[in-house]
Amino acid sequence: MVKLLDVFVVLGGLIAAAVTVPGCSSENPRPRTVPAGIECNIESPGGVRSLDLFIYRDTLTRPLESHLRLDAPLPESIHMSSSPGDRLLVAIANSPAPFREEALQRYDAAGQLEMHYREEDPDYPLMSSVLSFSEGPVKLQFTPLLCPVRILHINNLSGRALSGARVQLRGVNSHVQMLRTDGFRSVENESNPATLSHPEIMYQDIPGTIGSELSTPGLILYCYPFDGEGPTRTEIMFSAIADGESKEWSFPLPPLSRSQAAAMELTLK
Repeated sequence: MVKLLDVFVVLGGLIAAAVTVPGCSSENPRPRTVPAGIECNIESPGGVRSLDLFIYRDTLTRPLESHLRLDAPLPESIHMSSSPGDRLLVAIANSPAPFREEALQRYDAAGQLEMHYREEDPDYPLMSSVLSFSEGPVKLQFTPLLCPVRILHINNLSGRALSGARVQLRGVNSHVQMLRTDGFRSVENESNPATLSHPEIMYQDIPGTIGSELSTPGLILYCYPFDGEGPTRTEIMFSAIADGESKEWSFPLPPLSRSQAAAMELTLK
């Protein structure tokens, strides 16, 4: 899913912005563009139910100039304030709670913002975009934190029929910095689906019996990025019942950068 939002920023005073969402109708969908303005196109790979926009002056201390939070349904026009010169625009989509603006008065503080795996929703993933600008047009491209883990095939070579099968992620990074683009070291982990607002991102059951034929379940789980360093690493646990006995297999995931997908084939021996 791609959402397109057009934001027009007027420098040196009020920001006159128009947000245009596909499917919305308006007699004047775009405001008058002034020569001193910038145009910002925002692209999102997932749904957007809230949007936070932060503008920081790109000076020595990088102070916050303005912040606006929008909740769905997104309006057709918004207003912020900004001054001329080099600035940093930080956009965060789908934060589960409003930010404490007093804690984000400097850009460096925004860089320390942490998001939690337990609060993720795969339909409205936590996403962010950062860019520096002085004039436009510019483009914000949102990048989710979540990494899709696709289970392409299950090859049962155990010689036994398997029932009650489940695939589950274990050792998922429990929280990461929202604006980070690399260096996702594993420190604290999450392995209990009961703590998640959407447990289906961590585990799914496979109905029926898995025999000797190649199974293609087409399941997608989601983890947080990790660079392979740290005390633990994220892995897939496959569990099932074979001849009345519980069996488990583990499959470590490769290191994953932010929003990077992993395609896995599970061979059970």
